[in-house]
Amino acid sequence: MKSTLFTLITLVCLQALAQPVTELKEADVYFRPTLTIPGKLRVMYSADSTLLPAGHYKTSGSNRYTLFQIGDSGYLNGSYKNFTDQAIYREVVYINGLVSREYFIINGTIHTEAFDSTVTVLLYDPEKNKWNPELKSVRVEKEYGQKGRRLILSFTKGPYNAYARYKYVDGILVSEMIPHYHEKKMDPSGNLYQLVQYNWTLKQIETSEFEKGILTTKTILKNLSTVWDPKGIVHFTDDTGRFNDTVTYTYYDGKKIRKKEVEKKGKRTVTEYDKKGKITCVNTYPLPSTESETFEVAPAGEKQ
Repeated sequence: MKSTLFTLITLVCLQALAQPVTELKEADVYFRPTLTIPGKLRVMYSADSTLLPAGHYKTSGSNRYTLFQIGDSGYLNGSYKNFTDQAIYREVVYINGLVSREYFIINGTIHTEAFDSTVTVLLYDPEKNKWNPELKSVRVEKEYGQKGRRLILSFTKGPYNAYARYKYVDGILVSEMIPHYHEKKMDPSGNLYQLVQYNWTLKQIETSEFEKGILTTKTILKNLSTVWDPKGIVHFTDDTGRFNDTVTYTYYDGKKIRKKEVEKKGKRTVTEYDKKGKITCVNTYPLPSTESETFEVAPAGEKQ
């Protein structure tokens, strides 16, 4: 797909070069957006601020040159290309002064691509306290790497700067991040091995670890100083350390709980279970402070 896209860009470039081209110096022109929202980009002569007439242009600087097209009313319309040492390093496609698509090209290969599109994203509804799918106009950004093996796909322009971010390796999804909703990590085969969920009902963050699709560990973090903003954003405002947290670690053997550890108010309570799920013992330990040295502490608890 990328090679086809680049071939198309090259053909457009050759077609543009086949048209009569007006050559100017960089200092002869300047680019100015209109005061409308969004601003449309126009090109003017530096000498008298008059608009450039419709046509194809080339401006040259010390070590680069630019090819661009002007439509009616002086708006950029079509391709705007920057060249350095004969290699395109940036191309922007304009439609009547507005950016339609952007490319960053290294040694003839597309490295990044960006364009506007309408996609389905998840947004937080504070009244219902739940996340719902909605159609939104977003900025789609694609970043290619490792000779086309890797792709990072982002939906930006959201209330968190990004609605979502996905990473693929060899066409397999290996990570998915929806800010303040969840984060997923998968191995090269696409198998889930870590899931972080923001539980807006219980106001806690839950991290699950998996091996071969089986849950092995679940960690729940609850901090009363954390702000769960109605805009759907989690603010971590506390800097007092873990003594203000309640952290629960649950360890599984198959589908059964093997051990549970709860850290709260400077203490760790460890509960162990047998194969039938019955509690075998409960021990409580003091948590060492961050300033003190770590040392062995005898448990204070009771066996059942």
